[in-house]
Formats: sequence, C-alpha cells, structure tokens
Amino acid sequence: MRPHDAQDPPDDVRLLHGSPARSHGFRQGSSLPLTASLALGLFFVLGSVDLPGAWRKTGLALGLATFVVLGMAVQHRAGLRRRATGPEVALHLAATFLLLVLYLLCSAATVLAHTGFGLPSPHSVAAAATAVLALAFALPARRLLKRFLKLDDPS
Repeated sequence: MRPHDAQDPPDDVRLLHGSPARSHGFRQGSSLPLTASLALGLFFVLGSVDLPGAWRKTGLALGLATFVVLGMAVQHRAGLRRRATGPEVALHLAATFLLLVLYLLCSAATVLAHTGFGLPSPHSVAAAATAVLALAFALPARRLLKRFLKLDDPS
C-alpha cells in the first residue's frame, strides 16, 4: 500500500461530511426543474380546497403524490447521501412555515375579492399565486441560503 492509497479513505470521509457534500446536495435540491415541480405540487395540494367532494381528495392525493415522487427521485439520484444538519432542517421548516403564511395571506385576499367582486374559486387563485410567488422567490432564497450555510460552490 502506498501512502497515497492510505489517504483515500480519510479524504472520502471529509468529502461525505464536509462542504463539498453540502454543496452537491444544495445544487441538486434547489434545481429549477425540482423547484418548478414542487410549486406544481403545492398548487395541487392548496388548490384542491375549492374542488367539490371526491375531486378535492383527488387533487390532494395528486399533490401529495407529487411530493412523494419528487422526494424519492431526489434520494435516488443523489450522488452523496448524508443527513441534514440542524440548521438545514430549521431552514426547511421556516420555508414551509413562510409558504403556509403566504398562502393564508393570499387566501384572505382572494376571499375578500370573492365577496366583493365575485372572483371564482378563491382558494385556487390563492394557490396559484402562492406557487408563482414561491417560484419568484426561489432564486433569492437560494442565494440567501447559500450564504447562510457558507457554501463555497460557484453555482
């Protein structure tokens, strides 16, 4: 065994637990196709509130299935698998909470517009607005998250 060969395992451990692994997971988890698909799933879940009876359950199931399939696809395609750190989990929970607050604000505005102007399907309009705003804020949020997690990746 050469000294170079003996150094490979510690280098691999540093790769799997250090900044390159976080950068790789961050790039993969914040890609545009994944973000757009998550916005579509968000629209399906939140917009199903206005649907009658069985259609509501179908819309909710379709949105939740979108989230599950996307989660499985991300895990399957991951080049590096690692556990999320505490700050990463906290940021994901904060983003989820902010999306919920954004939906509630949009929903309140569209319900007021529904009563005042006769806007049809107020919750579907609020869900579409929330999904579009989530897409619009995805890039600035990605830059902020990258700075917060101190990733050196140029992407």
